[in-house]
Amino acid sequence: MLASWEKLPDFIKSAAVKQYYDVLRQRIVQLVFKRIADIIFSAVLFVALLPIMLVCAAAVKLSSEGDVIFKQQRLTGYGRLFNVYKFRTMYATAEHDLPITTHNDDRVTAVGHFLRKTHLDELPQLWNILKGDMTFVGTRPEVPCFVDEYNAEWLATLLLPAGLTSWASVFFRNEAELINKAENAKEIYMNEILPLKMEMNLNYIKNFSLKNDVVIIFETIKAVLTDI
Repeated sequence: MLASWEKLPDFIKSAAVKQYYDVLRQRIVQLVFKRIADIIFSAVLFVALLPIMLVCAAAVKLSSEGDVIFKQQRLTGYGRLFNVYKFRTMYATAEHDLPITTHNDDRVTAVGHFLRKTHLDELPQLWNILKGDMTFVGTRPEVPCFVDEYNAEWLATLLLPAGLTSWASVFFRNEAELINKAENAKEIYMNEILPLKMEMNLNYIKNFSLKNDVVIIFETIKAVLTDI
């Protein structure tokens, strides 16, 4: 869904964002069907994949101490905070405040490496989608500290709910390896990777359609299967 311009948070409203808002407003019917599809498919997949999620949960629980589900505050549509759910892939005693994960990060457990490689750690986000905090295709949810650094145009990505996948997710699926050798991973992410992600995300909004969403989903599945 898309709120009226007047009801948007003031920090989002600007001339830079308005052009993207107008594009989405013209496609309001597709946005309605997008939400309906999110509800139906997230519910069906949650039930269908429940056995796999139970196996993942057992593996996480048996492999290391700590909660099975990892929760972290992220930002979704209109800058609203929500808890994104994932299977825990790091040791419970690890420092989780670091927003960047590098390749061979020693905070990640052996089971966690497998879950991340196969993206099975993301399955609990089907519940986020069903609740309306997320959508299948859209900008990946960022931590607040990164969103605080967004320029006016980048804030247009907050017009839609955070996504499970996106073109940026497909292109930067090996992001951890890209920043692995950087002395300052956060700086590399902010100055080199994030601008490219935002360019892709803004282009997604400009060309939003349900057809493009389907293409992105299939490209995501293909990319995951290729990396396994």
